[in-house]
Order: sequence, then C-alpha cells, then structure tokens
Amino acid sequence: MNIDSVKGGIMTDRTRVLIIDNDPHYAQANSVFLDVYGYDVQTASTGALGLRMVEEGKPDIVVVDVMMDDADEGFSIARTISLELDNHVPVIMLNSMEKATGYSFKLEDHPDYFPVARLLDKPLSPGALAENIREVLLKGYDSDTQSS
Repeated sequence: MNIDSVKGGIMTDRTRVLIIDNDPHYAQANSVFLDVYGYDVQTASTGALGLRMVEEGKPDIVVVDVMMDDADEGFSIARTISLELDNHVPVIMLNSMEKATGYSFKLEDHPDYFPVARLLDKPLSPGALAENIREVLLKGYDSDTQSS
C-alpha cells in the first residue's frame, strides 16, 4: 500500500481486501458493502484458495473467519499468512467460536497463537468491519513511517 492509499483516514486508492470465509452470503454481503467504501474486495471460500490468492494477488489486508471447514482452520490460515509467507499483510480474524462453543478467545492473552492485527467477534456489522480495516491500515502505515 502506498502513501496515497490512506489520507486523513479516507481510502483514496482501491485498497485490496481479501475476505476468506466459507459462508458465501457473509463474504458477499461484506464485499458489496466494502466496495461502496472504495475497497477492491476479493473473496475466497476455502483456506487453500485464500492462501493462493494472498501469494498471487498481494492484498493490502486479509479478513479471515476462524471457523471454516475445520473449526480452527482460520488460525492456521492466519499463522501461515503472518509467519510463513513473509509478506507483511495484516490479518483481521473474525471469531464466532464463543457463540458456537462458549469458549472466549482474547488476542492479548495469546499473542503468539493469534498473529493477527485484530480479533473481532461475529456477528460484526459491515460498518464496524470497514472501520477496523481502516484503523489497521492506518496503524500499519503510521508504524512504517515512524520506523523509517
């Protein structure tokens, strides 16, 4: 992402967002909404497809659901993106496991297990998702410029 992508908190370039979620209705609804906010959104319905799209398409940010075909597939996807692909793409993880299992996850309790920028509970409104994407991208941009 270049400096023109984020100006005053408003996306001015087509920032590329990849949503990895096996629920096509959820992914499509968020894709349509995020497009209105100026994001270029692609979706992947499987972890394997999502990882391939990260490697080939170089999105600016990835949104991944924890519970895919396997209950913890999202963790594996996030770890691969963050720790193995070495591409510096921030990941936002969407979590509905507390609702499904009663078990609560907290990012600050397990930072090594959750190599993600944000861990958000589902259901999440498209507006809240858009705001979190914007904040993560701005934070990443700020930290990049401060280390230069």
